[in-house]
Amino acid sequence: MEGGPSWGSSPAFRPWDITSFSREGAVERVGGTRRRARDGAGSIGTLTEWWAYDGSLGRAATHLRGSCSCGWRGETLYPLDWDEAHEEPPYAYDTSGPERDWKRHTEEVRSALVSLPADLVALLDQVNEQVARLSDGEPLLALRAGNILLNGTQLSMQNVAWTVERDGIGMSAVGAAIGCTSDQAERRLRSYR
Repeated sequence: MEGGPSWGSSPAFRPWDITSFSREGAVERVGGTRRRARDGAGSIGTLTEWWAYDGSLGRAATHLRGSCSCGWRGETLYPLDWDEAHEEPPYAYDTSGPERDWKRHTEEVRSALVSLPADLVALLDQVNEQVARLSDGEPLLALRAGNILLNGTQLSMQNVAWTVERDGIGMSAVGAAIGCTSDQAERRLRSYR
């Protein structure tokens, strides 16, 4: 079961602000013979677009569902009508069901995130904007500012990792608080040590 073109990327994504929370969503095919993408030199990977599984090179996909970059897969399967799908370009086919399921998933994740105080959000916005401005005209200054931020937050995140362990906070709670799976949360905390 492979994903397809994504929707949900937010150009104004601010990872610290739950109002601009973003995840990559996709319409995922269910069924169908796995297809390899090829160029002149050979295989370059597996095709993930649902419309590539129309049965022309094996078994056709039978259903669509929503999926997310976090690993979530929608439970509802939407029948795939290939006669209708072939009448228009693939992007015109009605995938509103899987998209709606994915949006509902992201709303559930968003509602569980830990909210940051407004003054901290404003400060993070200000720092991000200044570093972004520097990155175009003064890349070395932006690099230095970024390194200072990374070094400072790395020390804080080490303390966070040890505190989470000391306090016995479960990875499902950590994941919910920051908007990722418990496995991703565990890997992230491990990387801070």
